[in-house]
Amino acid sequence: MISKIINAEIVEEGIQGSEILIRDGYIVSELESDEIVDNIIDAQGHYVSSGFIDSHVHVFEHMALNGINADDIGIRMGVTDVIDAGSTGSSDFYEFNKVIETSQTNVHALINIAKKGLVANLHELRDMNDLSDREEIEETIAQYPNKIIGIKVRLSASVVGDNGVAPLVEAIKIASSLELPIMVHIGNPPPYLPDVFPLLRSGDIVTHAFHGKKDNTILTKEGDLIAEAKSAIDRGVLFDVGHGSASFGFEVFGRFIQKYGQYDFSTSTDLHVRNVDGPVYSLMITLSKLYSYNIPLNSLLKTVTSIPSKVFNMKNKGSLLPGNKADITIFSIDKHSITLQDSLGVERELFYLFNAQKTIINGEVVWENNG
Repeated sequence: MISKIINAEIVEEGIQGSEILIRDGYIVSELESDEIVDNIIDAQGHYVSSGFIDSHVHVFEHMALNGINADDIGIRMGVTDVIDAGSTGSSDFYEFNKVIETSQTNVHALINIAKKGLVANLHELRDMNDLSDREEIEETIAQYPNKIIGIKVRLSASVVGDNGVAPLVEAIKIASSLELPIMVHIGNPPPYLPDVFPLLRSGDIVTHAFHGKKDNTILTKEGDLIAEAKSAIDRGVLFDVGHGSASFGFEVFGRFIQKYGQYDFSTSTDLHVRNVDGPVYSLMITLSKLYSYNIPLNSLLKTVTSIPSKVFNMKNKGSLLPGNKADITIFSIDKHSITLQDSLGVERELFYLFNAQKTIINGEVVWENNG
């Protein structure tokens, strides 16, 4: 199958021209003289990007307490890849694998350090006996190869109870032995960030980094990064948006970008059944919120393409370079005045909205905006 995207507006550095050639699900630089294009995809008036990756969602539908349908927030929102962040642990992964196998969206997993993930309750780390050991996680990875790309640990008071950073310490031991990154959720203390950040390794991810909750934020009152946060990102820890119902603040993000905009971060939604109707809605809406801070478009797109693909070692993704998978997002940025809220109820007026137009998986259009 040979496809060609024409009239593409591409903002990725190093990519020239307005056409993309696709052979058998992969981007190629040129065709052989005798090859014929089977399918033309016209992107006139729209931007074309490597497929958007939403690196924090919850798509264990009908099993996890907050699970949502992967395709509803994936391909139908212009997102080719989603990473479920800890909905499932080792004891239920056989059920979660059904989500992976039946979704058109590419679904990847961060396995929860808790055996039951978010299936039984939302305070999964209060009892240390509920944690998986190295052998259980290693066995799950072996049984489902190439599907688990990291480990998830939720560190907030309601989740860990009196255990503090102990679940993270155990997770790091396992992750280090298996050469996997950890995504750590931060929120209401304890534990406090000065106790969390020093434990993290280069390549680990802090989600909800810009949550804006009192007494446990990455910024001082003066707007500087706390020392432990600065040290963490300097050694290669990645901050992730993880918008969620209660985990993104316009003020904190704005202050961070103003002073520390040179640092990479990733953009994710933490989408689930309780926030898809607001305040999160979609990855496109989340990107629209961030775009209002005058972040250059090519830099913003990296936060949902090359940055997450690199940190999670997602091969052949994150770029439109030849040799990569032809998982592609076609979208528009439309002039549109709208007032949206962060997770704290603070309102911000936006003047541009990202809108999904087509989602391409393996070189084929699997969804398009007809309305």
